[in-house]
Amino acid sequence: MADARIAALDTKITPIDADVIAVVDSTGPTTKKLTWANIKATLKTYFDTLYSTAVKATGTEINTGTDDAKFATAKAIKDSHNVPSVAPGTDGNILTSDGTDWVSEAAAGGGTTFEKTSTAAEALAGATTPVPVCLAKKSAETATAEIEQNESSSDFSISNTTTWYGQSFTATDDMITVTSVFLTFRSFETPVGTWNVKIFLASGGKPTGSALASMSESAVETDTGFTSREFEFDTSLNVTSGLQYVVVFYFSSLSGGVYLMKFKSPSVYSGGTRVSSSNSGGTWTITSTYDMEFQVWGIEPVDPLTYIAWKCDADDSSLYGFVGFVATTVSTDDSCDIVTGGILAGFTSLIVGKDYYVQDTAGTIGTSVGSETIRVGRAISNTELIILV
Repeated sequence: MADARIAALDTKITPIDADVIAVVDSTGPTTKKLTWANIKATLKTYFDTLYSTAVKATGTEINTGTDDAKFATAKAIKDSHNVPSVAPGTDGNILTSDGTDWVSEAAAGGGTTFEKTSTAAEALAGATTPVPVCLAKKSAETATAEIEQNESSSDFSISNTTTWYGQSFTATDDMITVTSVFLTFRSFETPVGTWNVKIFLASGGKPTGSALASMSESAVETDTGFTSREFEFDTSLNVTSGLQYVVVFYFSSLSGGVYLMKFKSPSVYSGGTRVSSSNSGGTWTITSTYDMEFQVWGIEPVDPLTYIAWKCDADDSSLYGFVGFVATTVSTDDSCDIVTGGILAGFTSLIVGKDYYVQDTAGTIGTSVGSETIRVGRAISNTELIILV
């Protein structure tokens, strides 16, 4: 029988394209042969109608997203540069682009430098890094004596309202706003009157125009000896570096005594000299060899681009504005680098896949939301976080 003859044939495990098998042609009652190559081709044509053809995508196609019917291999993904192709390497490193590929480098290489806080409670010095931080504009400093002449060797008296004195001074880069002046004087007997102190712009070393700042107050008896007294202006005065101004002082009323004022001769202050008027400021005389003993107090200029880094705090509305992490330990008043994006290493015990938030303890992060919801990133390993600003 035919089936017995077939069963007795030798076995072939793997057919090749040229192998043939017998087949009964349904279109005619004859036996024909069919090659293995034709069987495969027929099956492929049939199965292609049932299943999509699997084709590998190239790195370029992954970059451009031009084909959604191909599958991505690990090599194609690496070739596309859409994912890091290197490990961070060192704790605290970040991944940055060199224009072609991703590279691992120290955080300082990709950060932005800002001035660090000098407030002890929020100082970053000695903190366990990385530390989430926010930024605040640097505020103006307390007024200090920026222009002064404290030497004196003589004194002169003021006993009437028509004798006015003044001291010219030159504004410097160290001060943009004048708030007050200090003058050194003492009284004899019991004078009663009203002090007037004003600042004028100088022309040729003499007061000119209207007063730019002024104050007045009742005279104070200081018969116990010479005293340096502050006269604070009603409104502070913004001055221009390099320009000369004159502090003028006089009495609008005075009786019952006199005042002695301290001055230095010869002159030691290079930015101005003493001036005087015997007719209530009508005309002025410059005494180039004299300087008053005086201090001009003011506020230092602040760079509008100068900011201070503070530990971010979910329990303090002034410290909500998370901008990034300080990834290195720095000393108080030093500048620091803030990492504002990318993958940052250097953490410990992170939970992979969890989002992290600023906590109510300044400078700390955790998986729970603090009093204010401030997300900083998502953990991709126990030590690495993708920064999400």
